[in-house]
Amino acid sequence: MLSRLFGLHCPDCGGRIREADAFCPHCGVELDAPLNLDQRLELAFDDIEAVENALEHNHDLPAALDACQRAVEIVPDSARVHILHGRVLTGLGRFHKAQQAFAKALLLEPDNSEAFHCQEKARLDETRAQLQQAEAVLEQAQSAYDLGENLVDALALCHQALEQAPNLGEAHNLRGLILEALNQPVAAILAYRQALRIDPALDDAHTNLRSAEADYADLGQHIPAGEEEPAAQQLAARVFFERSAQRLQQQDLQGAQDDCTLALRIAPSWAAAHNLQGKLYDSLGRLDKAVPAYQEAVRLEPSNEEFRQNLLDAERQYNDTGERNLP
Repeated sequence: MLSRLFGLHCPDCGGRIREADAFCPHCGVELDAPLNLDQRLELAFDDIEAVENALEHNHDLPAALDACQRAVEIVPDSARVHILHGRVLTGLGRFHKAQQAFAKALLLEPDNSEAFHCQEKARLDETRAQLQQAEAVLEQAQSAYDLGENLVDALALCHQALEQAPNLGEAHNLRGLILEALNQPVAAILAYRQALRIDPALDDAHTNLRSAEADYADLGQHIPAGEEEPAAQQLAARVFFERSAQRLQQQDLQGAQDDCTLALRIAPSWAAAHNLQGKLYDSLGRLDKAVPAYQEAVRLEPSNEEFRQNLLDAERQYNDTGERNLP
């Protein structure tokens, strides 16, 4: 083993060795013995030095990443190597992977302050990057809303921004405006309330909420207490659910699937959306996926006869194809 790793030179004395040698003919070291940490660090020295130089000069980080990965393979039990790996990943903007590298370093050396601070910096950098991406998407949604273009797509952009930065109050406020324009007043009010829970100083949300509550005061007793409630989630997802059903009728199966997926991300406990997803998979001939979707709809709403019948029909068709391993 050592003869292969060290290019036919003894790791102890540096003398020439042959591939078949079990012991160094010069100093007698056992060449098939496991490498200790110092030997492996020496073996990875060139790669480690290259990574440190790249980080010092912020130069050629992709090549440094390759060197890091080689070093990690040789010295997986070195906290220093994992820290270098994490720093390179941070420099490349791969913040989640960087945090994992620093976590490995901390497993090896729990008191390593450099690993701890680097991990925290990577976490903050990731949060900032997600916020920047969310704000860029939100700008697109705002432009679409201002121009009066496809409001459902503008709403989808709002939700995309919120997936990246759930506590972006401006996104919830814009979502409320779009929902109002789509004649979803209760969902709009809930969106404004969520914006203000996140940022009580958001003046636009205060103004919009007061206006919406005044316009729809007669609906007050029907508004759930919080957006986290399933009924409120369904209100927020209804726009995409309805467009998905419409697209299914028009045989726009991909568009219907996209809208149904978004509806379920917003309201994962909405039985009707799972039933619709089952219908979509059924239309695509994917009974293996339709059956679990119908099963989830029935689990969430066991008394619904339509959902139960859809499940029975799908299971029967699935079994008729010769498949027996239903989920």
